[in-house]
Amino acid sequence: MKEELARDGETKPVAENSNLENNVPISNNDEMKEEPAQDGETELENLVRDENDKVNNNIANITHNVEENISTFDEDIDIKENVFLETLESNINHIEKITQICRADLVIARALFSENNKVNELEMRFAKLHESSINTPWSRKKQNYNTPSQRIFDHDGRNMQNEFDSVAVGSVKMDAEQRAEYTVEDNKIEERPHRDLKMANVLKSPFYDRTADINGKTLTVDEARTWRWLNRNQDNPNQTVFEWNQIKCFKDELQSLRLNEQILASVIDTWACICNVLEDMRAPESPRRLFCTIETTVGTLSRRNQKSTNLMYTNFARNLDHICEKYGVKLNDVDMIFFPIHDINHYYLICYNLKNPSVEIIDNSAYCGSATNIYDGFPESLHKHFIKYLRQNLFRRIIQMRLVQFVRLEMPWRTTSNQVDCGIFVMRHMEKYKADGSRGWSDFYHEGPNQSRQLARLRTLYCHKIIGSPLNIWKDLPIYELE
Repeated sequence: MKEELARDGETKPVAENSNLENNVPISNNDEMKEEPAQDGETELENLVRDENDKVNNNIANITHNVEENISTFDEDIDIKENVFLETLESNINHIEKITQICRADLVIARALFSENNKVNELEMRFAKLHESSINTPWSRKKQNYNTPSQRIFDHDGRNMQNEFDSVAVGSVKMDAEQRAEYTVEDNKIEERPHRDLKMANVLKSPFYDRTADINGKTLTVDEARTWRWLNRNQDNPNQTVFEWNQIKCFKDELQSLRLNEQILASVIDTWACICNVLEDMRAPESPRRLFCTIETTVGTLSRRNQKSTNLMYTNFARNLDHICEKYGVKLNDVDMIFFPIHDINHYYLICYNLKNPSVEIIDNSAYCGSATNIYDGFPESLHKHFIKYLRQNLFRRIIQMRLVQFVRLEMPWRTTSNQVDCGIFVMRHMEKYKADGSRGWSDFYHEGPNQSRQLARLRTLYCHKIIGSPLNIWKDLPIYELE
C-alpha cells in the first residue's frame, strides 16, 4: 500500500496497481468511490486559458502593427499604381496588335499552304491561346461576334476557317453557372440576334431603270422647272438645296452643273450618296456596288516622289469605315467598289471588282501613257491603302486582290480636247458601269457635237435627280420659290 497526500493533509491508502494519473482514490473499506478531481480540471482550464491569451495577444499585436503601417502601405501602392497600370495597358495593346496580325496571317497561310501540317499545328496553338484568354474569371461574359476577325476560331479551339466563308458563329460549351452568366442580365433574358433588314426581292425589278436617258429629246415639266430655277436664282448662294443624313450640298456648289463649267467635288459626293441608296433597289442578279466619295481619298494618297505616312492610311481607313457604316455595308457582301479621284483639275474613277478580283481605271481622257506616268502614283498609293484595309478586315479574297494589275479601260467615247466635262463623265460611269469591260455599257457617242449634246442633257438631268431625289428634305424648294 502507498499513501497519497490529500488536499487536507490526511493520508489515504492507495492500491499499488492503481493509476495515479487517473487520481482514483480508494476508501478504507477498499470500496472504490468516484470523487471529482478538482485539482486536475483547474490545471486544464488554466492551460487552455493561457493558450487563448497568447493567441489573442498575437492577433492584437498584428492588428496594431497593420494599423500603424497602413498609411505607409497605401502611399507605396499609390506611388506604383500609375506605372503598373500604364505598363499593363501597353502590354495589352501589344498583345492585341500581335493577335490581330497572327489571326490574319493564319488565314493567309491556310489559303496558300493548306497541305502543310504545320498550319494545323499553328492554328491549334493560336486557338488554345485565344481560349485561355477568354475563359478568365474577369472576362467570362457574352462574346459579341461583331467583326470577321472574332469568328475565325471557336472557343473550344476548333478551326473555324470553313465556317468563316459563310460568316458562321461558333458554339460555346457552357455549364449551368456559365449559362446563367451569359444569358441573364438584370433579370432579363438575352434577346436573340436579328437579321439586317433588307428590301424584299418583290420590290426590286430589272425593269426599273435607275439611269438617266441621255438620248431623249425633251425634258419633263419637273426637270425643266428645276433647271430653270437653278440657273435664274442668284440669291442665297449658301442655301442648302440637298440634305440627307448629314450630307449637304449648297446652291452655289450645285450651280457648277451649268454648261461649260467644271463641277465641284461636293456634287460628285452628293451623287455618290444617291447612287448608294439606289443600290437597295437593284435587281437581285445585279452586282452590289459601293460608291465612295471624293473626300475618302483627299489627302490620303501620295505621289511617286512623296512618301506615304501612317496618318494617310489612318485617315483613309477612317473615311472608308464611315462610308460602310453610313450605308450599312460589309465589304464581304460588296461586288464592286468605286473610288472617284480628284487630281488638280481632273476627275477619274478607280473601280475594284471584289467578286472577280481586278482593278480598272475609268477615265474619259484618251491621253496615252502608262498609268504611273499619267496619274503620278495615285493609283498605286490607293492600292497599297486598300489592300492593307482589306487585310485588316480579313477580306476573303485578299490573296487574289494583292496580285491584280491596273487596267486602263479604252472606251470608244474617250475625249482628247474636252477639259470641263470630266466630272459629268465620272457621274455617268458611276451610274452605268457594272464590270462590263470597255464596250457595251454606255450609250455615249464618240467625241463630237452629238456627245456634247448628251453631256449638256446629263447636266440638266443630274440637277433634277439630286434636288428632286426622295432622299432630299428640300426637294420641293424649286416649286415653292417659283410659285
